[in-house]
Amino acid sequence: MTKLTAAQKRFFKNATLNIAAQLIFRKLEESKFPKKNLGDVCTVCRGGSPRPKGDPKYFGGSIPWIMISDASNSPGKYIYSTSETVTEEGAKKSRLLKAGTLVVTNSATIGLPKILGVDGCIHDGFLAFLDLSQDIERDFLYYFFIYTRTYLEKIAPETTQKNLNTNIANFLKLPIPDTDLQKAIYTFLEVVESRQQGFTKNRLPNLPFPLSDVKRIVARVEELVGKVEEVRSLRQKALKETDILLTRAITTILDNDEWEELPLNKLLRENSLNGLSPRPSETPPGLPILRISAATSKADAIIDEADFKYLEVSEQDAVKYKLEPGDLLACRYNGNLHYTGKFALYKAYSGKEHLYPDKLIRFRVDTNNIMPEFARLALNSAKCRKIIESFCATTAGNIGLSAGNLKTVPVPVPPLLEQRRIVAYFEELQTKVDTMKRLREQAMRELDALLPSILDKAFKGEL
Repeated sequence: MTKLTAAQKRFFKNATLNIAAQLIFRKLEESKFPKKNLGDVCTVCRGGSPRPKGDPKYFGGSIPWIMISDASNSPGKYIYSTSETVTEEGAKKSRLLKAGTLVVTNSATIGLPKILGVDGCIHDGFLAFLDLSQDIERDFLYYFFIYTRTYLEKIAPETTQKNLNTNIANFLKLPIPDTDLQKAIYTFLEVVESRQQGFTKNRLPNLPFPLSDVKRIVARVEELVGKVEEVRSLRQKALKETDILLTRAITTILDNDEWEELPLNKLLRENSLNGLSPRPSETPPGLPILRISAATSKADAIIDEADFKYLEVSEQDAVKYKLEPGDLLACRYNGNLHYTGKFALYKAYSGKEHLYPDKLIRFRVDTNNIMPEFARLALNSAKCRKIIESFCATTAGNIGLSAGNLKTVPVPVPPLLEQRRIVAYFEELQTKVDTMKRLREQAMRELDALLPSILDKAFKGEL
């Protein structure tokens, strides 16, 4: 089954609005309405960025500084708040716009339209559309960009990242119906968008010829998409409940007051060791060195041995930092609290030898006292996580803790025979959970595949 691209996933996330916009603007293009270059009906200009970024001369004032993340995180049409500000000097190096101005992202995130709900400055990752002529409505143009976004992503030149320049925007062909029809179109699409956001009491208005059949088709699309999303939601809920089931099972079994508890430091056969700090390369030469994500990304807390880069090291360091089966790695510094201090087990299942980076700490347990597999379960249990997270401190936006903190965490130590039994039980349970997840994820992919079919039938008039 074909996997959806990121653009397709985004398209179908707002499926009803996007399909409605596609239906309307395709019909406009097929009709005999005049078409003009976008640059003939407005002035297209780019934002500006004061440099250096963060200079207090330019940043930290009272004027909103609009970032692409502000656009991405704002639901609906408007941007009402920003995470950063600029000074009056910073505004002189940027482009200050009035509330009500239409802007479109033009760098990395391509073609996302928004209307400013506040006066503010845009940086060079935005295009602004000023001095609109009398024969074009701003909100009609907003929905034109909703329609054309996928196309813009395809044609945007790619250097270090995709970029939509003013020249491309100026020569976009825009159908120009009369302003009454433009108003009817954007009013209809506003209702579609509001219903998609949960305001289902807002009734779809009628559209005049040549769009008179659009209301019926969109209502049918809305019904079908709603059913697909309902099933998706139930499947997502089932996936989350599966993870909760596993966590609860671990918590229940490890909650045994009869077992001795020892600080992790007492269970190690050698001292802990932070990894290598030099910056690795994406390609050889060098030895495979794990990415940080290799130790944090998997729910089963097994190291992802395919997630690595390359680093050239001395023979001495190659020996010192080489991982062995049964090693535990804990992330000491991360932007996500749930990843900080998470322990992952290295199994060496790939047959490759791996080094590890500085933000991961290696722990080697004494197998006469504790199995590495059991230590992984215990240290990631709710009880130990509560202690670990209490040590975490935030620095420069990241959350960190030390090996010294982790070595004080009390670990339950049942007899080895009991540890083996518990590990075997959880490995069997994890296998069942993984199987359930695969089946549910496959079912969700099948649901995703229904949406292109709905789109195709809508355009063929078969709904």
